[in-house]
Amino acid sequence: MKTDKQLYQIFTANPDWLFELTGIVSPGHSRMLSVSLKALNQTSDGLIPPDDSTQPLTIVEFQLQPDDTIYSRTVTEMALIQQEYQMRDIRGLILFRHSSHDPDTSPWNRVVESYDFPSIMERLESDQPKRPLVAVFKPILEPDPDTLEQRTVEYFRTIRDSPLEQPVRSTLTNVFIS
Repeated sequence: MKTDKQLYQIFTANPDWLFELTGIVSPGHSRMLSVSLKALNQTSDGLIPPDDSTQPLTIVEFQLQPDDTIYSRTVTEMALIQQEYQMRDIRGLILFRHSSHDPDTSPWNRVVESYDFPSIMERLESDQPKRPLVAVFKPILEPDPDTLEQRTVEYFRTIRDSPLEQPVRSTLTNVFIS
């Protein structure tokens, strides 16, 4: 998984997975959108506006490599989106590939929530090891290429044979293969 594109595809297929991964209570039926912030000439990785307008909007950024500006960029996106949505409550989330990529920038680290994939997956895998969401992230988390090669078929089958609806299963399969 080399770009945010695959992560966007996963969470567009099922936005609730983002809340499940982070342990945040789901705001209910939602969709994930990619939004362009014209004032900045920048695109956000994802915006999740729940159908229930009393629930907060969620801006999500996927950070797969080090970037010292990720917190300030996310806060700026949050402010612009909040203005566009009539000052509706908003939260920001950053999902880091590794905790070492988190610059933990003050004061924005108190405004934006951050998570790292290894910690999230460790918790999720201990609860439900044969889960398709765990299997789809294995390629970016397995440091040993030989181990990954030996287990790839198992991960693929976990996704392919899951009880998910066909379009979601197809999305996860395509992301896994890419």
